[in-house]
Amino acid sequence: MQQLLIVGLLYTSGIDGIEWDEFCNPWFNVMDDVVVADSLTAVKKLVFEEKKYTMQQLVEALRNNWEGYEEMRLDFWNAPKWGNDDDYADEVAKNVFRYNSLELQQNTNLFGAHPKPLPQHVAIYWTLGPRIGATPNGRRHGEVLDDGGNSPYIGCDKKGPTAVLNSCAKIDYSLQKGCLLNQKLDHNVMNSDKGFPLWFAYMKTWHKLGLDHVQFNVCDHEQLRDAQKHPEKYPDLIVRVAGYSARFVDLSVYAQDTIIARTEQELAG
Repeated sequence: MQQLLIVGLLYTSGIDGIEWDEFCNPWFNVMDDVVVADSLTAVKKLVFEEKKYTMQQLVEALRNNWEGYEEMRLDFWNAPKWGNDDDYADEVAKNVFRYNSLELQQNTNLFGAHPKPLPQHVAIYWTLGPRIGATPNGRRHGEVLDDGGNSPYIGCDKKGPTAVLNSCAKIDYSLQKGCLLNQKLDHNVMNSDKGFPLWFAYMKTWHKLGLDHVQFNVCDHEQLRDAQKHPEKYPDLIVRVAGYSARFVDLSVYAQDTIIARTEQELAG
């Protein structure tokens, strides 16, 4: 049935449909567009425009993992961030996504097709975090990277869930193979009588903006913390990681902490 859904394969024989589709539509995972975008936004604002810091000072702070530079780190951390419907930050992010795609599409595979980026990190964002040094968005060495494709960096989306969608809608998705967006919703709202109507209205906005993907966690911080302390009580607690679901207690503490740290968005009418 999958092969029948791929245009043109009724006129071929002996070729697996899914395999053929990948020949004609190649893609590569591109990691951490959002960390790059937020970093460039902070550099643009604090180094080039406000001239509060020099590039040499920034490089030295990063080499020292921000140690001894906490005031400076907070300035870079508090610079405009992707995911808040802020055109200043979103314009930089939009250009990062666009540049990556245009550069990648200068290549061709054996079938003459141009690859597109597919920003979806699955579990890479927390496996690579300990391997990548400090970054100009205020992140320290060892801390996680952005957890999706266009998901705001953990703790940086502060203007609510609709602002996240508005930021995401500014990307040209014709240049992307796809894009993964994680959202974490307040369980108190979702468990109330108004929870589903608010979520449905949110999804109508998502559809109206032409976005192609969003996935949710609806969970309680206190429950997740308790599950870390007493995993035997929560054998069936399922969470959405990034592109897949898993039993919370089967994840490493590092991975668990990254899910707990995600911004808990409150839908409101």
